[in-house]
Amino acid sequence: DQERRFLYAMPEAAPTVDTLRPVPGDERLLEIFEFDPEARAYTGRAFKYRKDGPSAENGTSIGDLTSLGEGRFVLIERDNALGAEAALKKLYILDLAVTDEAGIVRKNQLVDLLHISDPRDIGGDLPRIAANEFDMPFVSVECVVRLSPTTLAVAIDTNFPGNDGRIAGTPDDTEVIEL
Repeated sequence: DQERRFLYAMPEAAPTVDTLRPVPGDERLLEIFEFDPEARAYTGRAFKYRKDGPSAENGTSIGDLTSLGEGRFVLIERDNALGAEAALKKLYILDLAVTDEAGIVRKNQLVDLLHISDPRDIGGDLPRIAANEFDMPFVSVECVVRLSPTTLAVAIDTNFPGNDGRIAGTPDDTEVIEL
């Protein structure tokens, strides 16, 4: 089955050596590399992906890339800020077969993790956000897992006890949410 034959690897950020980047001078562009476990080698196929954010200083990182099947993936983009300073924590859907005119994989925003509707207020009273909203203001939003065709789980790495994205001065608990 072609669908399960390959693995895909993607770096969290752009290479520090400019000549190793897909487009020298632009740290937003990354490559998704195709690996053939049977051959124990990369296939030579790579797909260009453009992160949000500035073209320098690797201000945006990839938290995770998870297959949804049929060449489609869900991906986490995040900045390196937490709490009130967090500005970018998003999930995108991408299809490796769909690119723009420059050959860059198109992405479609699925969820802004800093603005999640919570109409039943299951998140409870949270600092900095309105009732009936939920957010994930953490540095390390680093895991997305497909639970079913319509449900994803997103989790954080707390970097315990170093991060305090939820409540300033209090180390973050492990948080896992279903979307």
